[in-house]
Amino acid sequence: MKKTINLVHKNKALALVAFTVFVDMLGFGILVPLIPLLIIDPHFSGSVVAQGMTSDIRYIIFGLLIALFPFTQLFATPILGDISDTVGRKRVLALSLGGTFVAYLLLIIGVTYKNLPVLFLARAIDGLSGGNLSVAQASVADISTKKTRARNFAFLSAAFGMGFVLGPLLGIHLTGVAFSDIFGLTAPFWAALLLTGINIALLVLFLPETKKKVFTASHIQWAKAILHIKQALQMRGVRLYFAVNFLLQGAFATMTAFLSVFVISRIGLSESQFGFVLSYLGVWMAIGQITLTRFFIEKFGEKRAFYLCLVGLSLTILLLFIPQSFIGFLLFTPFVSLFLGLSQAFLLSLISGSVSVSKQGEVLGINTSITALAHTIPPIMGGVAAAAFNPSTPIVFAAACTFIASLLVKRRVKAVL
Repeated sequence: MKKTINLVHKNKALALVAFTVFVDMLGFGILVPLIPLLIIDPHFSGSVVAQGMTSDIRYIIFGLLIALFPFTQLFATPILGDISDTVGRKRVLALSLGGTFVAYLLLIIGVTYKNLPVLFLARAIDGLSGGNLSVAQASVADISTKKTRARNFAFLSAAFGMGFVLGPLLGIHLTGVAFSDIFGLTAPFWAALLLTGINIALLVLFLPETKKKVFTASHIQWAKAILHIKQALQMRGVRLYFAVNFLLQGAFATMTAFLSVFVISRIGLSESQFGFVLSYLGVWMAIGQITLTRFFIEKFGEKRAFYLCLVGLSLTILLLFIPQSFIGFLLFTPFVSLFLGLSQAFLLSLISGSVSVSKQGEVLGINTSITALAHTIPPIMGGVAAAAFNPSTPIVFAAACTFIASLLVKRRVKAVL
């Protein structure tokens, strides 16, 4: 009976933590099709940039607004991870979601009154409270055994993917004619605000604390993100995986930022079609993580499966250059999504399994900081490459990042191969 109750406790915690990640990614997905319209398109009725601004300045503003979230997240995540090791996961998750709630309110105000500084403030607050991803990952690590760790992280990654599925569709359709008379362009943000409020209530009322044993707290170091990145380079058991995460997340961020330019310039997709493509990618990510994780682990072992998925990802990204039509593009993208989703799930599991129980929050916080750094630097490099060569260059850059990551992982599985 005790074992059954413990299993129910863990399953409930996993479901609620996964919902937290789903809402986070939903909010991100909502912004993907809308932010470029608000900033870049001078003819868009809801543009928040002053008329007369040149395209070059609009692109710079857009880049800064996108980069602000991961930049502020970079400094917040390790601090929140350490605090969660001390006071427990539940309190920190609730606090982080409260920051997200405030950020959505500010986005609504900024879009309604076309106030660009308020949009920047909203992105900064959302980034500073965005450490809930690392805390969510630590919660999953708390309730996982060696046998269930990969499966649980795959479930968490699937929630990540489903948020990515619904976000762009929500962003496109909630701004349609049926909703514009009531909410205008803010309809998607109201929806995300409502979901976040429900999420906070569910966490406070129903989430069991997954951190049963707390550890002695040290004083908060506000520049800990920089210290943690330095520390990551010295952690023998896990530093290779940190480097791999930087490359993998850099590829993901570059793909997300420049895929619209790539498909519109090569195939001529509309904005609504591109929103569908992003959702389509997310569907296949979730399918792969839910259905194929166990098969790959049983067939190849976790490390070797991770290596093979990275190789497959680098090759399938390059295959995106083959299709010349919308239908053809849809036939090739599932392979990218499957390998990307599986790679993310395996990497989280390997990082978590490389450290002790007392270091889960700290190490996963470091990993999320590295992810934030990867979401800031490689896309900027991709933008420089696109400007210097052509809009397709960032896609090649993403493929190169994943291939280099596969070479690093191969060092760990060389004996197996």
